[in-house]
Amino acid sequence: MNLTLNLPPDIETILCAEAATNGMDVAAYVGRLLDEAVRRRSSSVAAAVDQWESDLRRFVDGLPRPVAPVPADATRRFNFYEDAS
Repeated sequence: MNLTLNLPPDIETILCAEAATNGMDVAAYVGRLLDEAVRRRSSSVAAAVDQWESDLRRFVDGLPRPVAPVPADATRRFNFYEDAS
């Protein structure tokens, strides 16, 4: 994929200097930086999802279990009202 970036001159200067320090051309260096950033972000998102699932599982496991099954007719509409006959 080809991208055109309009960077402020000071950022361009920094990237050129860092690329030279690493023995790379600027395009390859910026590509490496983007690759690292995307991988880091993807792994942090995956870690957040794993943490959320773990927290949800602990919450669900901590809920009290029903003592006895609820009779089938207990949730019928007419059972919710006192004046039901």
